[in-house]
Amino acid sequence: MLEQSQKLTDGLIIYSVLVSDYEKLDFKNDALAGVRANYFNSGCKEQKEITEIELHGMDYKMSCLLTKNEPLSWKVTRDNLPYQSVKRATGGVYSVITYNDRGIVFKRQFFDRNHTWLRTEYFNRSIADKLITRIYPRKVSGIITLVTEDIDDNGIVSVKTLFPSDKQSNENSRVLIYSNVGMLWYDASFLRRKNPTATADLCLTVICSKMILFQKMLIISMIALILRTKIFQMFPTRLNP
Repeated sequence: MLEQSQKLTDGLIIYSVLVSDYEKLDFKNDALAGVRANYFNSGCKEQKEITEIELHGMDYKMSCLLTKNEPLSWKVTRDNLPYQSVKRATGGVYSVITYNDRGIVFKRQFFDRNHTWLRTEYFNRSIADKLITRIYPRKVSGIITLVTEDIDDNGIVSVKTLFPSDKQSNENSRVLIYSNVGMLWYDASFLRRKNPTATADLCLTVICSKMILFQKMLIISMIALILRTKIFQMFPTRLNP
């Protein structure tokens, strides 16, 4: 039911997101997810650590500093080669970059100054900087959904909205999140199975967005026409030699 999905995501804080196309739906190798969980569960107390950790059956060195109102400081290396690092942007936004064993960027997770998850981007493991999937949250009918944008080799983008469930999909869910309410699975099939009302709401949201965009374009065109008319009245000979 729609109300059940609303309750699932009420007050949701997303620690980490995994997409099954590119990663196993298992957070045991996600050290960042654990640190973020500790930070939010402790009431946003500082998380500072320099240690060795095991990921994917191999030893890594990790250093982190997660504190309030400051971008994350995060570095994970193996044999002095980067596995994860942080890149800062403007406005307190930062991204955690994950590299494959050839040093190519495989994944980027974006967060704001409050350490709220903004989106995750996946890249081709063989071709540098080739974006293949973007995933980000969007609220629909009081539900925090996840929107996926898949980009094919021709640059065509396929967009889907995934809905939450506290149970795994029979067809294997596409996304698993780790959050303050535990693990939640996300998949497009949950929309068809549980949320027929949300389908109509989602369509209405898209239509309204397009209408608003059209109205803005119409207003801009009208303003341009008014300005041109006034200029013509002021300088008729310049516009009509």
